[in-house]
Amino acid sequence: MKAVVLHSNKQLIIEDFAINSPNPNECQIKIAATGVCSSDIFRSFDNGAYFYPLIMGHELSGEVVAIGENVKNIKVGDNVAVYPLIPCQNCSFCLNRAFVQCKNYDYYGSRRHGGFSEFLNVNEWNLIPLPFSVKLDRAAALEPLSVCIHAIKKCGLFGKNIQQSYENKINVAILGAGFLGLLCAKLLNWIDPQISVTLIDRNKFKLDQNKCEFQNNICLENSEEWEKYLTRNSNQFSHVIESCGSPDTFRYTIQIAQPGGTIVWMGNIYSDLEIPKKMVSSILRKELVIKGTWNSNYDPEIPDNDWYDAINILKSGFDFENLISEKISLNELPLKLKQLFSHKSRESEFNSIKIFVIPSMSEERSCN
Repeated sequence: MKAVVLHSNKQLIIEDFAINSPNPNECQIKIAATGVCSSDIFRSFDNGAYFYPLIMGHELSGEVVAIGENVKNIKVGDNVAVYPLIPCQNCSFCLNRAFVQCKNYDYYGSRRHGGFSEFLNVNEWNLIPLPFSVKLDRAAALEPLSVCIHAIKKCGLFGKNIQQSYENKINVAILGAGFLGLLCAKLLNWIDPQISVTLIDRNKFKLDQNKCEFQNNICLENSEEWEKYLTRNSNQFSHVIESCGSPDTFRYTIQIAQPGGTIVWMGNIYSDLEIPKKMVSSILRKELVIKGTWNSNYDPEIPDNDWYDAINILKSGFDFENLISEKISLNELPLKLKQLFSHKSRESEFNSIKIFVIPSMSEERSCN
């Protein structure tokens, strides 16, 4: 099969890669689409891989083309999405079915091969059958969508758990207008348009993709602009979500949260976070609740989980079409990852929100 293989840092090669028949508990899927995540960028170009050679890609969907002899609930021809986290099933967290907190987890696309290829063998447990109404190319976004749902639940702002009182206005700030931040903004508007959302980023192009009515977009390009903003807007937000991973924005969440507010840290932080004594005192005096969130909850035996919620949202007509920047072939992926890394390193102005890799696509580039 054709795959994009990371052989060493910055060395991505398109090549034929052997794939075995699925093991007894696995299914082989023909990959329809794989999303490019920011973690793929740093894994490729910033020594972020656990091992080499590696096929990355953990946001994926496809069609089952073969099944192992022990597979019971999946059949050839099924359309599926992939929950990329592989729990050990033996640790204390797994035994309590808290799989997202597994001590010894594996992971498609990082700790083992993933979806930047034409085919992939996946454990039956990790496959989520898709209803006919959910298109395969959009199903590749179920992983980041589930991550956002998980974060919003941490805020107490999802479904039946919504802590809503119109006497105490829900005023949410999202720091970071990448794909996750924009999805969170769209989800909050979908949950209840009366929730006030303020989206803050340094990149105006990304902010311009947030077209939700009654939402505020604020472009703050540097620390000086942030300081000016904070002189007028400290203690303003009942809920704050950090989604970009900058140590500065982690600190800003503490400053803009109102007394008694809830802060959810979602971004993958990329350097050490230092919190001054005065800021710690602010956390104590404001009695802030700070929650970490990582990944998403999935349990095929329990219907109330993030992935089934995400599927139901897509079935309802939830639209994120404007966030898809490009659909590309496998052949185009190495160059795109390099361009994305240059942008993240502030070496270029290449702007993109979400890129989907479509293995069946011809080499000719196709813009959405």
